[in-house]
Amino acid sequence: MKTDIFYAELSGSPYEIGYGHGSQAKEFVLRSLRNYREMFLTHSGVRWEDAKKAALHYIPYIKNYDADILEEMRGVADGAGVNYEDILTLNARSEVLMTMKVGTERELHDGCTNILVTPERTENGHTYLAHNWDWKVNQRESIVIFKIHQENKPDILMITEGGIIGKFGVNECGIGVAMNALCTPSDTNGVPLHSVLRGILNSRTLGDAIYAIGGAPNACPANYMMASACGEALACERMPDDYAILYPKDHILVHANHITDVKLRLKYEDTILGLTRSTYVRHLRADKLIRQYDKIGVKELRTVLSDHVDFPNCICGHPDPDSDPICTVFNMVLDVTEKSLEVCLENTCCGEYSKFTL
Repeated sequence: MKTDIFYAELSGSPYEIGYGHGSQAKEFVLRSLRNYREMFLTHSGVRWEDAKKAALHYIPYIKNYDADILEEMRGVADGAGVNYEDILTLNARSEVLMTMKVGTERELHDGCTNILVTPERTENGHTYLAHNWDWKVNQRESIVIFKIHQENKPDILMITEGGIIGKFGVNECGIGVAMNALCTPSDTNGVPLHSVLRGILNSRTLGDAIYAIGGAPNACPANYMMASACGEALACERMPDDYAILYPKDHILVHANHITDVKLRLKYEDTILGLTRSTYVRHLRADKLIRQYDKIGVKELRTVLSDHVDFPNCICGHPDPDSDPICTVFNMVLDVTEKSLEVCLENTCCGEYSKFTL
């Protein structure tokens, strides 16, 4: 297996964990800052200095949600030798663009395909959460993996972008999470989604993870896919002032980037089609393909997430050198029973995997 993905272990207080993140992965933090500074300006006409001012709006929401998250951000900034506001803006990047209410036809949007499978359908009785993260290809150079030993909170194995303190992974209690971006007109007052992701990873039970989403106002719509080593799994489509819980059907649950709950579709305008045309095909294909297998393991999950039907609007997205590409930046398979992460930092169809265990 390939093993050259950046990996580090962090421990101590929230500030010390952040400082280790910023100092050990400094080049990855700087790459994220460079890429997003360029992306904000090129695609949405937002200057980074203006974005940093807008990000200050989210400090009280994060502080009320979990003040440790802000302390960890301060540590990242100090460790990397950058301004605190730079790291805050990275961690509220989706919400900042929404707050500033500037968007163009060229504005980019995350695209992700998720598959949950519970023990009744897996070859080894484990629970799996598989994920393709589709985004700007140059963010491949910013991806890091951390094993985090926390004080009074669960240890975490997390894959993230340099400088961002909450993303996808699994914790020592067997709680795993990935996410699909959703798109609907939203209230900008609430907790940024990357802080919510960290809140989920800080949870000891699936019930706690649901409360980490619904227990505070959310600034940005998203679908959170969650699996537990207890053998249960579900998703939460979270809107500005409402939510829906989605359950597996025949022990499988698939999600892309459009709202699927009927109640929420009636209540909210789903504007995803203006930003990505692939979500419906990806959802259809992933659900259709994964259900062909009687028993499912890592091999079957990788096969589905390598699918190219309806290219380029497909599950395994490839960068187009003649455009400003959105593509599959990485693929991961979380085994929440084993508390492990297998990741391919290339297109799923042709890349090599590295395995990390908590």
